[in-house]
Amino acid sequence: MKPITLSYRQLTNGEKIPFLDDNTEDMGSSFALFHEISHHDSQLVDKPYLEKRNFLRTIMKQDGFNEYKLEWWHYTLADEPYPHPQTYFDFIA
Repeated sequence: MKPITLSYRQLTNGEKIPFLDDNTEDMGSSFALFHEISHHDSQLVDKPYLEKRNFLRTIMKQDGFNEYKLEWWHYTLADEPYPHPQTYFDFIA
């Protein structure tokens, strides 16, 4: 496995952001980077990354998930059986 590396990526507007190459699929920005580039339809990433994000969104929606438009990696189950945010489960390991 190759090591995780930190580099910088130039956006379509000329801005540079940190990019963590963590050996996962490159979606145009690092996971959990809270920046406009993380929005599903951000115009700050090149077209191939938007295509990957749209592919992920299509598959997730087909399987019953809703996207959070501000984070390409964030989905919730559409028909969540326990929608209250204070519902917790303890599992015996």
